[in-house]
Amino acid sequence: MLLQDFRTADPDKMLVPQIRDRVKAIKASEEGRKTMSSARQELLEETKEEGIAQGEERGEGKARKEIARELLKRGDAHSDIANVTKLSLEEIGELEKELRGA
Repeated sequence: MLLQDFRTADPDKMLVPQIRDRVKAIKASEEGRKTMSSARQELLEETKEEGIAQGEERGEGKARKEIARELLKRGDAHSDIANVTKLSLEEIGELEKELRGA
């Protein structure tokens, strides 16, 4: 219920009475609408930045795994691969299993 209320802009569709009433009161004034608009914009920017950071992390993770695969093909020791890629020995073991199955 709470998440639904945070996702909707229409207070009449909100399920939690305290949130619905507070949003209605804020939206009733020009200053309140400006505040909400500003807060919404800040939240959007923050969310966008978090999404970009997550995307970068995923890309870096994929690159580390690809490097590990190449080092495994070359026959390097798991401990050396872990030191270079910062992957865990367990992750490296999983990658090796994938390579054997391919």
